[in-house]
Formats: sequence, C-alpha cells, structure tokens
Amino acid sequence: MLGAAVRAPSRCRPGAEEIGDTTGRVSFGRNPHVAKAQAAEQRAQAAGDEHTASRAYLDAARLWDRAAEREKPGRQRTEYEENATRDRELAEGASAG
Repeated sequence: MLGAAVRAPSRCRPGAEEIGDTTGRVSFGRNPHVAKAQAAEQRAQAAGDEHTASRAYLDAARLWDRAAEREKPGRQRTEYEENATRDRELAEGASAG
C-alpha cells in the first residue's frame, strides 16, 4: 500500500496501539492528579473497614489539592479544592466510626 499511513507499534506496552486505548500514553493539557484522586475515592468507597477508607479519603484529598495547585484560579480550581475538603470530612467521619 503505497502512501498509506502505518501506525508504528507502541513501545509502552503490547496492545497499546488498539484504537481507543490511551493507557500508557502521554496526554498534554490534562491534569494527571484528577484521575488519581478519583481512583482513590473509589478505593475508599470499596474499602472493607473504616481505617482503610479513612486513609484512602485522605489520599484522595491530598491528590485533589495537588490537582488544584496545577490549575489557574477559577471554576476548576475551586471545584478541586471543594473535593479535597469533602474528602477530608469523609475521612474524619470514617475514622470516627
């Protein structure tokens, strides 16, 4: 096929060249701490005991703070700061009992 664009295999991991698969690739313009904070919140919700949930919520709050630091002042930054505050409150509630 002369002139056809051929996609080179990904060096990140086998199978990463599949359409729609973005894991292992660098994305510019996205805040990486947002996805990490969301994952920590999911871990907290799925936690089997209060201590584990509390630690996961504190981790999520720290990651929301880091996400907020990367944003310019505005709606996104305020939203991330509110998420951090909410997760800290949930962590205190989980550790209290």
